[in-house]
Amino acid sequence: MIGAYTMHDIEVLSSIGSAAPWLTADAPYDSSDLAVFQTAYDEACRVLGLDPAARDARDGLGQVRNRVAAAVLDKVRSGERDSTVLTSFAVARGLRHWPLL
Repeated sequence: MIGAYTMHDIEVLSSIGSAAPWLTADAPYDSSDLAVFQTAYDEACRVLGLDPAARDARDGLGQVRNRVAAAVLDKVRSGERDSTVLTSFAVARGLRHWPLL
C-alpha cells in the first residue's frame, strides 16, 4: 500500500520501542530496528533538502515527506534493514513525487 504510511507511523513505532522496550519483545521490530528506520528517514529527508522534523505542510512538501516515510516502511516490509539501502530507496521515491511547481 504505497502512501499508506507516514512519518507518524515511524514515530509511533519508535516511541513504543523506546518508552516500553518490553512491548517489543514479541513485536516484529526491536528498538535497534526502529532506530535504523528513523535514521533512514532523516537522512533521506536531508538528501532531498527537506526538514525531517517538519510536521506541517506549510512548505508544500508534506506529501513528499509522507512518501519518503512510506518508502522506508515499504522496503522494511520486504525484509530490508540496511540504513543505506532504505535511505536510497526513500530518496528515489521522494524524487518521483517531488512537486514540479
